[in-house]
Amino acid sequence: MNQRIEYLDAMRGFTMILVVLSHVVFFGLGNNSIAFNEFFCSFRMPLFFFISGFLFYKMEREWNYLTIRSFVTKKFLVQIIPTCVFLFLFIYIFDLFELKSLGSYKLGYWFTITLFEYFLLYISSALLSHFFYKASLFLIAFIAITISFCSFWYDNNHQGTGLLHNSSILELSLSAIGFINFKYYCFFVFGTFVKRFYNHFISFINNQYIIGIIITLFFLFPIFTDYNLYTCNFYIFLFRGFLGIIVIFSFFKINANHFTHDSIMGKSLQYVGKRTLDIYLLHYFFLPRNMVYLKDFLNSCNSPVIELFVSITISLMVISITLLLSNTLRLSPILAYYLFGVKNNK
Repeated sequence: MNQRIEYLDAMRGFTMILVVLSHVVFFGLGNNSIAFNEFFCSFRMPLFFFISGFLFYKMEREWNYLTIRSFVTKKFLVQIIPTCVFLFLFIYIFDLFELKSLGSYKLGYWFTITLFEYFLLYISSALLSHFFYKASLFLIAFIAITISFCSFWYDNNHQGTGLLHNSSILELSLSAIGFINFKYYCFFVFGTFVKRFYNHFISFINNQYIIGIIITLFFLFPIFTDYNLYTCNFYIFLFRGFLGIIVIFSFFKINANHFTHDSIMGKSLQYVGKRTLDIYLLHYFFLPRNMVYLKDFLNSCNSPVIELFVSITISLMVISITLLLSNTLRLSPILAYYLFGVKNNK
């Protein structure tokens, strides 16, 4: 059994809170630009995929037929089936079925499907790299950057186009697999590289001059660039993502003693981090929608700090409700397995 890394669970919990925050801001308040959400947007999803890549990579794993079949089957049962169950349940309850609901973003249920596709992409790249042993890492990195660039370009030119009746076969296919979400694949691969060269990376971030420059750029860079993913270029997108990943990772790693089970904050963030799948699948059902009066109040305050405090409070309430429901559903081993991929150890 793999030993869990406490600061990594806490960091994943922190990132999950930012995800719920973004959905509260978008669906509830109808304004993506409040509560520092655009700033968080620059590194939130890159960080989530980075963590996924970091946890995915295992030095001792060899990709062969048996390993691939076992891994893909397991991830399909844990990620794809639960996602489809909750997606169609969400569509049924809120009567949202239309063809574009199954497009690129799938009403929000795209992350786990895209992550599964990332696993397949990485495995394919790893197998291909065996033919280029001396340049295997370069090839994996080159494929990742190429896929991310093509996805970013396509996203900038289509901006979330769903499944439409008048779309071409190619557009339908790219929308169905969520190709516009492949722009984050380079951050997933970056996570595998950091895990592979972990000691070198730690030495890198422990250099006070290097980390000082990175932190400075992290906070100053947004002043000179646009937050909007559709207006920035690919290099700005990469730069912001990598800066955010390194700064947040460094913060949690260097302050790891504050994010252990011995502290309330550490224990709470770890708990959220361990239940990210449950929260992700359930929270859409409890997001507040069209909070007109609250939106008017925040507009009158015109304070990003108050906006952040209110949005975080609502986000934590939503997360608490989803965790309560999650724990209730997990009382049944059958539901725990088919909804969240939890095996019964008895």
